[in-house]
Amino acid sequence: NYCCSARSPIIAVSLAALTNCCNSSSINGRCLLAALTIAVLPAASIARCPASSSGNRCSAGSSDNRCSAGSSDNRCSASSSDNRCSASSSDNRCSASSSDNRCSAGSSDNRCSAGSSDNRCSAGSSDNRCSASSSDNRCSAGSSDNRCSAGSSGNRCSAGSSGNRCSAGSSGNRCSAGSSDNRCSAGSSDNRCSASSSDNRCSASSSDNRCSASSSDNRCSASSSDNRCSASSSDNRCSASSFKY
Repeated sequence: NYCCSARSPIIAVSLAALTNCCNSSSINGRCLLAALTIAVLPAASIARCPASSSGNRCSAGSSDNRCSAGSSDNRCSASSSDNRCSASSSDNRCSASSSDNRCSAGSSDNRCSAGSSDNRCSAGSSDNRCSASSSDNRCSAGSSDNRCSAGSSGNRCSAGSSGNRCSAGSSGNRCSAGSSDNRCSAGSSDNRCSASSSDNRCSASSSDNRCSASSSDNRCSASSSDNRCSASSSDNRCSASSFKY
């Protein structure tokens, strides 16, 4: 145990006192005091080593040391990898600025990391994942296994529904509000958009995009050739200033 090893300040002071005593020319009161210190203080050092729990360890700046406050066998370390930390819960893990460390607040085995890839974070729910500014990280608020990312492709986002996807400024991403598997994109080709209906498509200022308002599979486009338009009917076609009138 660190507190009870020769590195302990109490032991170090005692050994220094004994060394000074033995280097002196005669046996005197200082030597007796040093001997008594070495005999008595290790027991005091051992007694004050744990903090209200047995067999816990604490270290800062080293790997695989353990620390706990008021709970058994929890681990804590700062600025090192694969150390564990928990506050009033058992076997939760926490680390800052390192990869694949785990953190949980008030729940078991949730994971959190900032600025690294494939770390997991959850607030008040089990096994939800969150990351900012990295690809393929997952985020959910109040629901299980929903995913969210900003500024990267192929990430998923949903508010209050499962498996919906959202992305801004990239192609082939999907977005839906309150419905499943609808798609939306701005400023890219062949992206799809729908409001409160399934699998309708919308695009502005690109070719071969499709648009519909409150009906299924109707198509509309302005200022492009071979686009299709319909108002409140299915699969009717309309175009201005293009062939195939």
